[in-house]
Amino acid sequence: MSAIYTLHSGYFLTPLWTGPDPTGTRFTDRGTPANVTLRPNQVHDPNLPADERSVERWFDPTAFAPPTPGSFGTAAKGVIKGPGVNVLHAGLARAFAIQEGVRLRLEITGTNILNHPNWSEPGTNISSVGQVGVITGAGSVSSPDHGGARFFRLGIRLEW
Repeated sequence: MSAIYTLHSGYFLTPLWTGPDPTGTRFTDRGTPANVTLRPNQVHDPNLPADERSVERWFDPTAFAPPTPGSFGTAAKGVIKGPGVNVLHAGLARAFAIQEGVRLRLEITGTNILNHPNWSEPGTNISSVGQVGVITGAGSVSSPDHGGARFFRLGIRLEW
């Protein structure tokens, strides 16, 4: 028997804002300001209590505002707490001796055997009004955790 249980809090995410350069530092040869992506101003704590979070509203997007003209945004890096990971992987294996020096091994392994939903990161660009704070997929962002749907694998191995 084998088992691996992974439980961790989410990654720290950074909010973004996209629009005409408020700092005046981006060069353009046109008369209009260049479009840039940078951090917005932070008005209050964006993290919602755990019982208020949902895939439609993971954090409070009204906690951010566009940067003030002539300055960079005030939001710090990693102020949004992303969704965590809760995954149990397990396996069973048994070897049978067929004759001397020859064995048959049967094994079954499963990833996310409890089928716990593990959400992807929410949209963090406050300029994308319909997508900011919204989680649009399942499956953790950390590939070693394999937080997607339940999956089983059956193996038969002949060893000599």
